[in-house]
Amino acid sequence: MYGHLTVNLPVIFIFGLGGLLGYFYKGAAGALIGMLLGILPAWLWWSAVIPRWREWAKLRGADELQTQRLGERSGLVWPKGSVFEKTEFKIRKGT
Repeated sequence: MYGHLTVNLPVIFIFGLGGLLGYFYKGAAGALIGMLLGILPAWLWWSAVIPRWREWAKLRGADELQTQRLGERSGLVWPKGSVFEKTEFKIRKGT
């Protein structure tokens, strides 16, 4: 639930905002264009926040494999090894 609130809810908001801005600018066709243009910032958000969600779950004692499986089943993350999964921004450990 925490993952969907911190990851997917903002993604939906970004798409909606793009559609709304497009609608005000160019009507119904603009709404579609605005939503399509919203893909990039929404994807960047997802790519940046998913690794933090994984770390959040790990720090609370969640098993990494079970976290991955739950994320896949709920549509929060892509399957391991998929092209889309590789777009996650990795968290660097230490300095």
